[in-house]
Amino acid sequence: MRAVAPARTVDQRLRAAGRPYDLVTGVSCTGDACPGLPDEAEAAGIGPGDLVRGVLLVSPAGESCLAVVPAGTLIDFEALAAVTGRCWEPAGLEAAGRRFADCDPGCVPVLGEAYGLRVVVDVAVARMGTVHFEGGRHGCYVRMHGRDFVALQPHALIARIARPAPRVSGAEADTGGTEALLPSVELCGRIERVYDVPRLPEAARPLLAALGAPEEPAPAEAARLVAADAHAAARVLELAASPLLGGGRPADVAAAVAGPLGPGGAVAAALSAVVEEPFRVPPGGPLGSRALAREAALTAAVAVRIAGEARCEPAPRRGLLVAAALLHDVGLRLLAHLFQPEFHLLNRMAAANPDTPLPELESHLLALGEARHVVQTGHARLGAWLLRAWGAPPALVATAGAHHHPEADVGDDWPYPAIVATAEAVLARAEGREGRRAAFPAVARRLGLADGFLERLAAAAAALVEPVREGRRSVA
Repeated sequence: MRAVAPARTVDQRLRAAGRPYDLVTGVSCTGDACPGLPDEAEAAGIGPGDLVRGVLLVSPAGESCLAVVPAGTLIDFEALAAVTGRCWEPAGLEAAGRRFADCDPGCVPVLGEAYGLRVVVDVAVARMGTVHFEGGRHGCYVRMHGRDFVALQPHALIARIARPAPRVSGAEADTGGTEALLPSVELCGRIERVYDVPRLPEAARPLLAALGAPEEPAPAEAARLVAADAHAAARVLELAASPLLGGGRPADVAAAVAGPLGPGGAVAAALSAVVEEPFRVPPGGPLGSRALAREAALTAAVAVRIAGEARCEPAPRRGLLVAAALLHDVGLRLLAHLFQPEFHLLNRMAAANPDTPLPELESHLLALGEARHVVQTGHARLGAWLLRAWGAPPALVATAGAHHHPEADVGDDWPYPAIVATAEAVLARAEGREGRRAAFPAVARRLGLADGFLERLAAAAAALVEPVREGRRSVA
C-alpha cells in the first residue's frame, strides 16, 4: 500500500517540532466512499482508544476554536463554555473546508495552532500513552507519544471537555433504556463534526430545569417563567384553550397555570415554543412547521386526557408528559433544518401517502453524500439524540425515541412514550388515518384504560381534526 503524506501545514508543524512520530497508512478514499474516521482507522490497525479527532467550532461572535477529543466521545459544550468563557457550536463542513484548505474534504486536522486557531484539548487526550490522529489526508495517520502530541501545541488549553457517547449496535440495541434509542457513537460524532446543529436557546434553560426538578413547579413560579417570553406565553394560552382539555379559554397566564394544563404543563408549553425558534422548517405540507405545531398541540391535549384516565405505575408527571408530547417529533424539525432538499421530498411523500407510517417513508427516502447516514437513522433517533444533547429529562428522550415503538423497554419512563403513542393513534383514528399509526392495544391495557375510552376520545377529537383532514386531501 502506497504511503500517504500529511497535508502540507501538518507536515511542516511536525518537522519543525522535532518530536518523534511515525506515519501509519490506512485506506485512502474520497467523498462518499469514505466509511468514516473510526472505521478508516480500524482498517489501519488503530484501536479506538488511541484515536483522537478535531472539531472546528465557531462562537456567536464569529470566533473560531478547535476542540480535540478522543474519537469515541462527544463534546460537552457546557463544559467547554465554562472553561473558555464563550458558547461554541460546530462550524460545519464548508467552513472547515475553507479553514483547512490544504486538507482533504472532511478532514479536520487536530493541530489547530498550525492553522492559527485557539485549541482546547480534552484531558483524556493529554493522558494517552500513544496518540493517533488524521494528518489532513484520508488514509494518513500520525502516531506519537501523548506528551509529544501535547508539546506540538504549547498554547493549547487542556480541560475536561468530552463526554462519553452511547454506542448502539447489534445486541447492544436490545439492552433497554434510552441508550438503545440513540444513533451510534460514530453517527453522533459525524453530526457534531459536520452539521450546524441548533443549540438549546438560553431562554429554554430555566424552563428545562423546572421540568427536570424533582417536583412540579409551584403555580407562581410557573407563571413567572411563562410570562418571561411573550411568544411562549401565547403558546401556553393557545394550548390551555383547547376544547379537548375542557378548561375554557383562560384570561391570562395565571389562569392557564391554574387550569387543566397545570403549572408543569404550562412550563412545558412555553419550553416547546422557545426551542422551536432556532429551526428552519418550511411552513407548508403535512410535515411543515404549521402542521407540526398543530399536531403537537393536539397530541399534548389528548395525552393529558389519557393520563387523567390511566391507572399505571409510575404515574406520569403532568409537566413532563406535556413536554414529551409537544417535543416528540423534534427530530423532524432537525431533519428539516439540516437537510432541506431531503425534507422537502419527505414532506411530499407524506402528503401523497397519508396512510403510510412515517418511519416507512423515511426508509424509502434517498439522500446523497454525508446526508444519507443521518437521514436514514430516522427522525425518532435523531430527536432522542438532540434532546439528550440538550440535557433534557430522560422521559423526553425516551418519548422522542420510542413514540413509534412504545413497547420498547425504557424503564420507569415507559408511561410517557406509551401515552404519547396512544394519543397519536387516537388522532389518527379521528382523522381517518388508522394506517398511519397503530393502535397498540397491549399498551392501552398496560396503561389501565377502560374499554371504550379511546373510542369516545377519538370521537371527541374528530371535530377538531376535520380541517386537518380536509387539508391533507387537498394537498394529496
